Amino acid sequence: MSSIKVLHVIARMNVGGTARYVGNLVKNIPDSALATGHVQGQEVEDTITLEIPVFRVVHMGRKISLLNDFKAWKELRRKVKEINPEIIHTHIKLDYWVD
Repeated sequence: MSSIKVLHVIARMNVGGTARYVGNLVKNIPDSALATGHVQGQEVEDTITLEIPVFRVVHMGRKISLLNDFKAWKELRRKVKEINPEIIHTHIKLDYWVD
């Protein structure tokens, strides 16, 4: 039985529950990878990123930016084509788009 390739996508892996949760998913799901940006300002990155395969999306961050978001989308698109995952598991904040 072959494993299913999963790409997890999260804006940043700052210390906290969500980063630890996503990191543990990547660690425990074979053929799993993480695409993330960098933590910003005074935030500290969760050390779980040292234990898992990480693809840095240079232009991805928490702050909304038309130009950077477009560049991040292009970076992610290239990565998706490269690894060809069956599942893309995203963590996004929906209140950016919902009133």
